[in-house]
Amino acid sequence: SLAALHAARSEVDQAVAEFKKGIAGQDEIRKKPEMLNFLGSYLIGQGRYFDAIRVLQQAVELRPSFAKGHHNLGMAWRKLGATEHAEDEFWLALTWDPKLKESREQLRDASRLPLAP
Repeated sequence: SLAALHAARSEVDQAVAEFKKGIAGQDEIRKKPEMLNFLGSYLIGQGRYFDAIRVLQQAVELRPSFAKGHHNLGMAWRKLGATEHAEDEFWLALTWDPKLKESREQLRDASRLPLAP
């Protein structure tokens, strides 16, 4: 896809725009939390934490039991130094998937969560 091509070339803004355009034009895709989670994860990787939070909140609103979406939302909050929000999301992730190792590890290390840079 064009989004993947732009991402491969490190053209972040264009990649996100193409991805969003693809989602906006297809109601079925836009309603899939997995697609929103993918975009949110990508935005976290690019340091666009506020954008990631907005997208990931949509994912968990569509499917409140989406453990991985809650985990990634927690990671975005963590990157911003919002420890309480991050912990809430990690707990929600574990509520829906008690075997989600990543969220358990984040909660174990919660007392050492860094403040935003």
